[in-house]
Amino acid sequence: MKGVDMDRRRNILKNTFKFAASFIVINILFLFVVVAFVLYSTAGKNINSLVPISRKVNPDDLDWEAINEIGGWGIVVDNEGNVVKSYYQEDDKKNYTYIELVDLC
Repeated sequence: MKGVDMDRRRNILKNTFKFAASFIVINILFLFVVVAFVLYSTAGKNINSLVPISRKVNPDDLDWEAINEIGGWGIVVDNEGNVVKSYYQEDDKKNYTYIELVDLC
């Protein structure tokens, strides 16, 4: 009985090492694939081409009535976070930080 118990423990230990080794190898391969993708997919590109930038729109040209009908609202801020125009917004805040603007999304 003692021999069977030792064989069972050896098999469990052997299978544990096999699992751990395969887990490490698969993660290293995944890391190499991701790093290669990031390096070669962005090679020669300007960072501005990777970051979405909205086009400048005149706030008066937007259909704010239609936005209000579906329950939307909007604010127009300048580069410093000062509110230029506000449409159907509940609070009358005059200035936003970058963090507050991100939290609005």
